[in-house]
Amino acid sequence: MLENHKSSKPGELWDTPTQTQKDEILLAQEESEVESTLIPIKKIFNF
Repeated sequence: MLENHKSSKPGELWDTPTQTQKDEILLAQEESEVESTLIPIKKIFNF
């Protein structure tokens, strides 16, 4: 999906995923706005 972003027209990228994938994307966006659901950067990069 991200590879297609560089060559897509505005709005075209959102037509590619299935409805289930769109729902997952929207849920991930919502969760990213809640600090308690984020993984600490130290854990991601094993600091």
